[in-house]
Amino acid sequence: MKKEEQNSKKKDNAALGALSNKYPKGYLFRRVVAAVVDLFVVTMLCQLAFILFGEPDWAKYTQMQEVVAGLPVTDPLVVERTQLYQRCFIITLLIGAAYESLFMMLFKASLGKLIFRMRVVDQKPDRNFFLSKLMLIVRAVLKSFSIYLLSAIPFVFLCLSIFGNDKGRSGFDSAVGTQVIDLRHKENDESSELDKAAKDKLSGIDKDTFSEDTKVQKGSKESKGSVYDT
Repeated sequence: MKKEEQNSKKKDNAALGALSNKYPKGYLFRRVVAAVVDLFVVTMLCQLAFILFGEPDWAKYTQMQEVVAGLPVTDPLVVERTQLYQRCFIITLLIGAAYESLFMMLFKASLGKLIFRMRVVDQKPDRNFFLSKLMLIVRAVLKSFSIYLLSAIPFVFLCLSIFGNDKGRSGFDSAVGTQVIDLRHKENDESSELDKAAKDKLSGIDKDTFSEDTKVQKGSKESKGSVYDT
């Protein structure tokens, strides 16, 4: 377990280096599209849950919306509609939290982030291995809870905060001490370093070749001069 913990910390340290002071080009767009993919996944999971367990029944809620139109708030049908909405809403949030928590524990990324080669890494690599995993779960639960509060207004503000800093950290990341990094940016940096090293090596070879050619030419001139002198 200690070896696994050390490997995880090394990966986190390396991953944090993938994002410099400014997030790479297209980073925010990929995060938004990744979020759309995750929304689609949660929708499909809700459909699967309905097929297996009959909940959440959003179809029934939609039908009741049409039935109760124009009825007073105190009408039994309106009350039933409100209770149905609350039940469907909470079950959907629980499904979303469970989905993201599971993927975060296994891959440090939701399915959407995996597709776009992004990872959620700990900004404090000295954290205990289990505490680091727990913070990823807290991050997922915090998302669902912020959607439940005040008609998702806190969720919107916490999400929009990614546009307010150079590292693209959301309010959820700030709360638990994490950061979403782009692995492709890291690969580009590594390839750039390799290209630079290769160019430097070729430059060194060219210099060595040039100096050897110069020595040969100089030696040839000296030998010719000695022949003329004789």
